[in-house]
Amino acid sequence: QTFIISAIMMNTLVLALEADHPDHPYWDIVDNIFLVIFVFELSMRLFVYRSNFFVNSSKGWNWFDFIVVLLGIFDQCVPKMNQVVSAFRIIRLLRVLRAVRLFKNFKELNRLMMGLVNSVQSVVW
Repeated sequence: QTFIISAIMMNTLVLALEADHPDHPYWDIVDNIFLVIFVFELSMRLFVYRSNFFVNSSKGWNWFDFIVVLLGIFDQCVPKMNQVVSAFRIIRLLRVLRAVRLFKNFKELNRLMMGLVNSVQSVVW
Protein backbone atom coordinates (compact mmCIF):
# COMPACT_ATOMS: atom_id res chain seq x y z
CA GLN A 1 0.00 0.00 0.00
CA THR A 2 2.81 2.43 0.86
CA PHE A 3 4.55 1.67 -2.42
CA ILE A 4 1.42 2.42 -4.47
CA ILE A 5 0.77 5.63 -2.54
CA SER A 6 4.37 6.66 -3.26
CA ALA A 7 3.95 5.73 -6.94
CA ILE A 8 0.76 7.80 -7.21
CA MET A 9 2.47 10.79 -5.61
CA MET A 10 5.56 10.45 -7.85
CA ASN A 11 3.35 10.05 -10.93
CA THR A 12 1.51 13.24 -9.98
CA LEU A 13 4.84 15.05 -9.66
CA VAL A 14 6.04 13.66 -13.01
CA LEU A 15 2.84 14.77 -14.76
CA ALA A 16 3.33 18.27 -13.32
CA LEU A 17 6.95 18.36 -14.48
CA GLU A 18 5.91 17.05 -17.90
CA ALA A 19 3.47 19.94 -18.25
CA ASP A 20 6.28 22.43 -17.58
CA HIS A 21 8.90 20.67 -19.74
CA PRO A 22 7.03 18.76 -22.48
CA ASP A 23 10.05 18.36 -24.78
CA HIS A 24 12.02 16.09 -22.43
CA PRO A 25 12.81 12.90 -24.39
CA TYR A 26 12.21 10.46 -21.51
CA TRP A 27 8.61 11.29 -20.53
CA ASP A 28 7.18 8.37 -22.51
CA ILE A 29 9.53 5.91 -20.79
CA VAL A 30 8.73 7.27 -17.33
CA ASP A 31 5.00 7.25 -18.11
CA ASN A 32 5.23 3.63 -19.26
CA ILE A 33 7.04 2.65 -16.05
CA PHE A 34 4.20 4.09 -13.99
CA LEU A 35 1.66 2.39 -16.24
CA VAL A 36 3.37 -0.98 -15.67
CA ILE A 37 3.31 -0.38 -11.90
CA PHE A 38 -0.39 0.49 -11.97
CA VAL A 39 -1.26 -2.46 -14.24
CA PHE A 40 0.60 -4.82 -11.90
CA GLU A 41 -1.14 -3.36 -8.84
CA LEU A 42 -4.56 -3.58 -10.50
CA SER A 43 -3.86 -7.14 -11.64
CA MET A 44 -2.95 -8.18 -8.11
CA ARG A 45 -6.09 -6.60 -6.67
CA LEU A 46 -8.23 -8.29 -9.34
CA PHE A 47 -6.56 -11.62 -8.56
CA VAL A 48 -7.10 -11.26 -4.81
CA TYR A 49 -10.67 -9.89 -4.84
CA ARG A 50 -11.86 -11.55 -8.07
CA SER A 51 -15.47 -10.55 -8.80
CA ASN A 52 -15.78 -8.83 -5.39
CA PHE A 53 -13.37 -6.19 -6.71
CA PHE A 54 -16.28 -4.46 -8.48
CA VAL A 55 -18.84 -4.72 -5.67
CA ASN A 56 -16.99 -4.29 -2.35
CA SER A 57 -17.01 -1.18 -0.14
CA SER A 58 -14.29 0.49 -2.28
CA LYS A 59 -16.08 -0.21 -5.55
CA GLY A 60 -16.11 3.45 -6.62
CA TRP A 61 -12.31 3.77 -6.41
CA ASN A 62 -11.85 0.29 -7.83
CA TRP A 63 -13.92 1.12 -10.91
CA PHE A 64 -12.10 4.44 -11.26
CA ASP A 65 -8.67 2.75 -11.05
CA PHE A 66 -9.79 0.07 -13.50
CA ILE A 67 -10.98 2.60 -16.07
CA VAL A 68 -7.93 4.88 -15.73
CA VAL A 69 -5.51 1.96 -16.10
CA LEU A 70 -7.52 0.51 -19.00
CA LEU A 71 -7.44 3.88 -20.78
CA GLY A 72 -3.68 4.06 -20.15
CA ILE A 73 -3.24 0.68 -21.82
CA PHE A 74 -5.48 1.77 -24.69
CA ASP A 75 -3.39 4.95 -25.03
CA GLN A 76 -0.28 2.81 -25.57
CA CYS A 77 -1.99 0.57 -28.13
CA VAL A 78 -3.58 3.25 -30.34
CA PRO A 79 -1.42 4.91 -32.99
CA LYS A 80 -0.83 8.55 -32.14
CA MET A 81 -2.75 11.13 -34.16
CA ASN A 82 -2.90 14.84 -33.30
CA GLN A 83 -6.51 14.97 -32.07
CA VAL A 84 -6.28 11.60 -30.34
CA VAL A 85 -3.04 12.59 -28.59
CA SER A 86 -4.61 15.67 -26.99
CA ALA A 87 -7.60 13.62 -25.82
CA PHE A 88 -5.35 10.99 -24.26
CA ARG A 89 -3.27 13.65 -22.50
CA ILE A 90 -6.44 14.78 -20.78
CA ILE A 91 -7.28 11.19 -19.87
CA ARG A 92 -3.76 10.68 -18.48
CA LEU A 93 -4.41 13.61 -16.16
CA LEU A 94 -7.14 11.51 -14.55
CA ARG A 95 -4.29 9.62 -12.88
CA VAL A 96 -3.79 12.71 -10.76
CA LEU A 97 -7.23 12.11 -9.29
CA ARG A 98 -5.93 8.82 -7.89
CA ALA A 99 -3.95 11.01 -5.48
CA VAL A 100 -7.25 12.30 -4.06
CA ARG A 101 -7.90 8.89 -2.53
CA LEU A 102 -4.75 9.40 -0.46
CA PHE A 103 -6.70 11.90 1.60
CA LYS A 104 -8.80 9.16 3.15
CA ASN A 105 -5.61 7.70 4.69
CA PHE A 106 -4.72 10.94 6.50
CA LYS A 107 -7.43 12.27 8.83
CA GLU A 108 -6.16 15.86 8.86
CA LEU A 109 -5.86 16.06 5.06
CA ASN A 110 -9.28 14.44 4.68
CA ARG A 111 -10.80 17.01 7.03
CA LEU A 112 -9.05 19.82 5.12
CA MET A 113 -10.24 18.48 1.75
CA MET A 114 -13.82 18.09 2.98
CA GLY A 115 -13.72 21.66 4.32
CA LEU A 116 -12.54 22.94 0.94
CA VAL A 117 -15.20 20.94 -0.90
CA ASN A 118 -17.95 22.20 1.42
CA SER A 119 -16.79 25.82 1.11
CA VAL A 120 -16.68 25.60 -2.70
CA GLN A 121 -20.17 24.08 -2.71
CA SER A 122 -21.51 26.96 -0.62
CA VAL A 123 -19.87 29.55 -2.88
CA VAL A 124 -21.19 27.91 -6.05
CA TRP A 125 -24.64 27.34 -4.58
